[in-house]
Amino acid sequence: MKFNDTLKYFNHKLQDYQDSKWKDKSLRNKKLHTELELLYISFMEPTAERISREWNMTLMEVKQKTSHLKTHNHEEFPFLGNLYHRKDIDLLAPFRYLEVPESIREKSNNKINLLK
Repeated sequence: MKFNDTLKYFNHKLQDYQDSKWKDKSLRNKKLHTELELLYISFMEPTAERISREWNMTLMEVKQKTSHLKTHNHEEFPFLGNLYHRKDIDLLAPFRYLEVPESIREKSNNKINLLK
């Protein structure tokens, strides 16, 4: 099999699996899926602008407070710009956040249960 044929094959297998598990049509809506991904990514990997709004600080104040942190671009959504990691940002926040999972997409070592 050529590489592209292999990709098509596994994409088809994935789609079949998702169709068997996701009975609700809204779960199959790719536009909605992407919008939800962007929503949680923008929280878990915020920009300085978002942090400015969260912390009720000027952008300049946020940039000064985070100047020692490295930023990165999201591999799938580079248009989001320069991003920070939530875990690093929460440590600098002027107030205490509730703990969030290390990752929303992948299995995390810290299991959060706020319903205890």
